[in-house]
Amino acid sequence: MYQERTQIFATFGVGLFCTLFAAILASIIVMHPEAAVVCASILLYVVYRIYSQAKRIFGKFRFEEDEGTNFDDILSGSIFTAAVRKRKAS
Repeated sequence: MYQERTQIFATFGVGLFCTLFAAILASIIVMHPEAAVVCASILLYVVYRIYSQAKRIFGKFRFEEDEGTNFDDILSGSIFTAAVRKRKAS
């Protein structure tokens, strides 16, 4: 499931960057050169900011699959076993 999540976010990112690059190309084709340079510069800055923020956020949420917990960790814990003993005793 972790790999699917990564693929979904990567696909979304590719779509977002393609949309921004399409806007850059459209501004170059449609606008006068001076306005196109300004718009393309702003859009390139937006691309850079999105990339840098995404890289920062993905770095904070990165974890290995074996670092996660499962039901065995919960069911073998001391609190759970103490609760089971208490319930059996009553």
